[in-house]
Amino acid sequence: MKAEFILDVGKLLHMPLLTVAFNYFLEEGFPETLSTGVVHALFKGGDASKFDNYRGITVGPIVAKLFAMILDKRLSEWGE
Repeated sequence: MKAEFILDVGKLLHMPLLTVAFNYFLEEGFPETLSTGVVHALFKGGDASKFDNYRGITVGPIVAKLFAMILDKRLSEWGE
């Protein structure tokens, strides 16, 4: 599920619960369990035995992605 999808259908989901959680993160600090991701190697093509033919992507919790998107939007609006 993409974070953008959750933001688009926010009224159907329990956004007040996310608001409470995000406000808690801002006051008490972001939980370490949500700031940890798993790095996966993605094959780009070519010779599979060469390290340069892979790129790393980090997969993390969707809640962390949402939090980052909301912070980014608010900071960008404030900065402009």
